[in-house]
Amino acid sequence: MTKQCPLCYAPEGKPHASKCPRAQQHTDVLTKELYPDSPNGASFSDGMQFQDWVVERMSREGFYIQLYSSRYYQYHKGESIQKCEIKLDNRCTDTGRLSIEVAEKSRASIDVWTPSGIKRNDNTIFYVQGNTERLYLFAKKDLLLYLETRRPELAEFPPDGPTIRRFFLPFAEADRMCLFFITSDDDSSG
Repeated sequence: MTKQCPLCYAPEGKPHASKCPRAQQHTDVLTKELYPDSPNGASFSDGMQFQDWVVERMSREGFYIQLYSSRYYQYHKGESIQKCEIKLDNRCTDTGRLSIEVAEKSRASIDVWTPSGIKRNDNTIFYVQGNTERLYLFAKKDLLLYLETRRPELAEFPPDGPTIRRFFLPFAEADRMCLFFITSDDDSSG
């Protein structure tokens, strides 16, 4: 007989019902396996939910994004059919700047940084970044040009065991460089 969750009766090894308290535990375990040194235990699931919101919100602007969900397709084909990368930047509206990723490590204990974000060698043409209050669409090449010509200081995060290397792009610069941006004021329908 197959073991089941005593709360939602999901078979062992299968996803729990969405309202089952163990469903969040399952998500936390997955997140910690992907990003064990992340200070935000829900960073992976938050990012996935944000991607869904962006796909829906951008479609209202006539910009349709079809995301690849498997690691295989993301690695071999890129993040989406439209060659668009989406990054959640939770704190951008608090700080007045975007945190543009250029390198990452899966664990703080690893010495070597891997190019990521705008420096990832993939087919990305468009770069969407922000949060539900302020969302930007950039041409990736414009962000790379800014990095190369302006040479902003790179910062590592978190300070006690960095896994992300990034630079900060003030909103005034982002407003000037972007293809377009959306604010929550533009979005009366939520």
